[in-house]
Amino acid sequence: HGQRGIGTFLLEETVEEAARRQKHRVVLSTFRDVKWNGPFYRNHGFTEIPPHKKQRWMTELERIQSETMDVSLRCFMERPLSTTKSWTQRLNPLKLLAE
Repeated sequence: HGQRGIGTFLLEETVEEAARRQKHRVVLSTFRDVKWNGPFYRNHGFTEIPPHKKQRWMTELERIQSETMDVSLRCFMERPLSTTKSWTQRLNPLKLLAE
């Protein structure tokens, strides 16, 4: 399905849903260097979480993954979300023009 925008669409829908639910970030576990994994997510605003900032659930997931794969090739990434809108984001310019 490469280069058809399906992955980007699904990712952005996930990010938008998390924002609607007033979450502060989206976190994922992926392969660091596979071009449609780590680099793809970096291009969409995700950054790698340093090992010393991993939460307990991440360490546990990594332990489970280590039973079937080389976890040194994987990383956790996050994308912060803005849960509050600035006053400019609350304005609907089309509505203002119509008034």
